[in-house]
Amino acid sequence: MVLLDALLTPEEKASMTEIYWACRFGEYLTPLLESNPDYPNLTLFHTISDRIGKNVMASLDPVAIPFWHFRPDFPRSFATGLKLFHLEEEYKNGKVQTINAIGLFYFTDRQYISSSFLKHAKQTPYGEHILFHYPTSTRPRSDIATISESDWHFVEDLSQETGLKVVVVADDHIVIPLTNYELLVNPSLNFIVDLAASCSYYVGCDSFCAHLATKRLPKEKLFVKSHEPHIKEKLLTNYFGRCFMPHPPEDIAYFYKPYLGRA
Repeated sequence: MVLLDALLTPEEKASMTEIYWACRFGEYLTPLLESNPDYPNLTLFHTISDRIGKNVMASLDPVAIPFWHFRPDFPRSFATGLKLFHLEEEYKNGKVQTINAIGLFYFTDRQYISSSFLKHAKQTPYGEHILFHYPTSTRPRSDIATISESDWHFVEDLSQETGLKVVVVADDHIVIPLTNYELLVNPSLNFIVDLAASCSYYVGCDSFCAHLATKRLPKEKLFVKSHEPHIKEKLLTNYFGRCFMPHPPEDIAYFYKPYLGRA
């Protein structure tokens, strides 16, 4: 949604009246859209409880239980989502609009517009800061980077060099080898957006935090770690490169590497 929001036109945003969130993040994303001036007619939100989502996902893809979702690009999964919301008939009659968010990122004629989330973010008590997103520990995937000792050294050096506090966002208590930092465990999504909207630097894993930060920071103030040792080939693909819009591929290659650092 962080990416999709930045691609939708004002007319498309105004056309939305209600959203059915067929994913675990629905309850967290809803506050970002409630009373959002860029979505003036969006007033109804429907979600699936985490308990129901996990129970149903167990029969579809047991590996995906912790990060359940029922997306349009997975037919069997999508059919399940429609059933959970009792939308089968409405969908057959063309009364339900589906958005294949991933698919939209492949269309090069759809240009970056702006992030309504960043536009309407609030001030935080941290002032200028370095936002560091520590990789999640709850999702059993191999495509999330890990932070090495040398990565921590870079973050410490950046903090010392700039005199800025490092605000660490994580989903659990972790040992942090930094001298000037504050750890935030599972802060609200709204507050993370506020941090991304006001940070002076972004450092950490490839995540929605990184994608938010890249919408406003120059390449010299971004340090995003990939899990892939050979990432340059992927930077040329439409989908991946457009995740980091409005930066062009050559700028993404500058800040997106398999390590944290400038070299």
